[in-house]
Amino acid sequence: MLWKLIRCVPKIGEAYAFATSQEAWRAIRREPGFGGQCGGWTTPEQTEAWVLGLWQNRAAQERFLKEGSHDAVVTASGQLDTLESWTTTLLEQQEAMPGEHGDLKRALTLAPPTALLRMADCQVPEERQAQFRATQTELWLPAMAEAPGMLGGGYAWDGENRFLVATLWRDAQAHRSYSEVLLPRLREEAEACGAYPPQLTGLQIPLESRWTVPGKRLDG
Repeated sequence: MLWKLIRCVPKIGEAYAFATSQEAWRAIRREPGFGGQCGGWTTPEQTEAWVLGLWQNRAAQERFLKEGSHDAVVTASGQLDTLESWTTTLLEQQEAMPGEHGDLKRALTLAPPTALLRMADCQVPEERQAQFRATQTELWLPAMAEAPGMLGGGYAWDGENRFLVATLWRDAQAHRSYSEVLLPRLREEAEACGAYPPQLTGLQIPLESRWTVPGKRLDG
């Protein structure tokens, strides 16, 4: 599965217009290979928003850009007029992270209005990537599956040094409890074996429910 991560910075005074324009992306829910999309603000001032989209594979995402409704939605929504800047990153999912649901896509489909998306944006040098991957499989995945309120997630790779770990939580309180009770022990174990990322940026994104677009079932 392909993850499409978009960071958006609205122009000053255009946060409301951007948020409204983001709702127009509901139109892509029937695109071939589309698995779902969600996002929200990372700052209370609404100066930065992140959107995470799921696609069956790179070919499906490219087909959407070239032959699908992408350009029509951009034009109809007027979204480009609301943005100061935006960046897009494509990452290939490496493993699903089961929680109350089997993976991130299923969790997104069933997420309540209070859901919180937690993303750990990791820079991992090549010589440490094998240990990072092993620790994701052997330490983090089993532990997260047992964390109360973790709905589903996974981790993805950009093909170079960037890994993104994304988990969806029932609400902010569920993630806060995990951070206080389980995270310190897990981080200590990862650091002990040299598998904790040397550079990590954490993002907590309360989902904007009107930006959530459930997708189709994806096979493969």
